[in-house]
Amino acid sequence: MELQQLQIFLTLAQHENMSVTAQLLSTTQPQVSKSLSSLEAELGVKLFDRKGRGIQLNEYGKIFVPYANDAISAIRNGRFTMKNVKNSILGTVTFGTFAFASILNPCVTAYAKENPLVNFRYINNETSNQVSSTNHLDILLCPSLQGHYIYENHFPCFHHLLKEEYYVLISPRLHSYPPEKKSCTLSEIQDFPFIIMGHGGIYQNNDYSILQRIGEITGTSPRIAYEVNEFAIKMLLVSQGSGIAYIPEVCLPMAKAIAPDIRLFTIEDFSTTRSVLIARKPRESMTSAANDFWDFALEYYHLPPDLEE
Repeated sequence: MELQQLQIFLTLAQHENMSVTAQLLSTTQPQVSKSLSSLEAELGVKLFDRKGRGIQLNEYGKIFVPYANDAISAIRNGRFTMKNVKNSILGTVTFGTFAFASILNPCVTAYAKENPLVNFRYINNETSNQVSSTNHLDILLCPSLQGHYIYENHFPCFHHLLKEEYYVLISPRLHSYPPEKKSCTLSEIQDFPFIIMGHGGIYQNNDYSILQRIGEITGTSPRIAYEVNEFAIKMLLVSQGSGIAYIPEVCLPMAKAIAPDIRLFTIEDFSTTRSVLIARKPRESMTSAANDFWDFALEYYHLPPDLEE
């Protein structure tokens, strides 16, 4: 069954006249008759009845009309779509996000509006021992720990995306402070138990680094009461008053969503910041969609062009 056969059939069904159909479709009357006979043979039924010298659409023809219309519409839609996507970006971009998906989301949304056929996959790489299993990632968002970037061998091209502060979270169930209080001193919190991300992950390395610095300044050994491997559990323990926790700025909305009653404080005599990086694999190892997204992201975040690898 060919598109031309369906077009001839539908024109015949509308006008019920071989000569008019041939004229409208810029063909000959014998070609119209031949096309109709071929279609009827394929379907195994007559679609028109003879009426004097003319023809009339019969019940079989009336049943077939909507199917012919649907077929032609589907083909036209397919052609239109293929014309639109011929020069479009296709494929999947895979991100390793740690806790930074919320930073990336506005950029991804803006890119998706311009490239609606690209798919995105977010993977939360939580632990540093996953460095050796990052072949499935195209682009990585990760922290720089005290200026040390541990993924450089796998993601050699990187940019500093932003810097963010750390805050200490304290529940009123553990200690109640006046509403106007926005900061604490180290001496105020040094005896509180701490809740950290554990199991050797990159978050644990961050938490331990902060506690080590607190210990060096105060001359004490901060007590680790809980080590957890899920952020939600960490926040629920803080909310219950089981201890206090340090978290970076990017995690504050999630923390408040889980435990809306917690208070956050800056530390007056202790400043902790970290750099968040966006990095990619060598271009030849990335999908075409990932390469295109990377270039878009550099413009979106006003980052400098890549240096030669």
